[in-house]
Amino acid sequence: MIDSTVLCTGFTPKNEEYTRPYLDADLFFFQYTPPGSNQWRGISNWFITACSNNELLLVLRDMLYAYWKDYDCMIHYYIFHLFFNMLYEIYPKKIAAMPYGYSMNSITLIYHLGETFNKQKWDNFISKVCFHKLLFDVKSKVIKGENNYYHHIIESYL
Repeated sequence: MIDSTVLCTGFTPKNEEYTRPYLDADLFFFQYTPPGSNQWRGISNWFITACSNNELLLVLRDMLYAYWKDYDCMIHYYIFHLFFNMLYEIYPKKIAAMPYGYSMNSITLIYHLGETFNKQKWDNFISKVCFHKLLFDVKSKVIKGENNYYHHIIESYL
């Protein structure tokens, strides 16, 4: 599952070696746990890969079904993440077995959309990962701006 706001820039020789395992994994979410840390910080749910009938996703689905059975509104925007963090407490080894992908590498581009485009900086962004979480509500001054990363994306990928 890939959110509609994700830009796929394609594999580069540098990013393919650590991006390819995401696509072949039994379960994968980008994580907020910093590289080299074993202190769990949670997941992003805008890019998910999984095998059919993945046990953790089935449990998560059942948790969400149980919630919606009793409630008709969302108590928290990140309810999916909160429930997944509960799963981490129950299945830490299964979650630790997921390929690692640092979410911050994929959301960095959001913070630079309105900046003047720089090819070297762009190459750095896309060398780290080929999936970039963007926004559905880009500010009008970014849209109206010229020669920025937003316009590079529009011109190159649409």
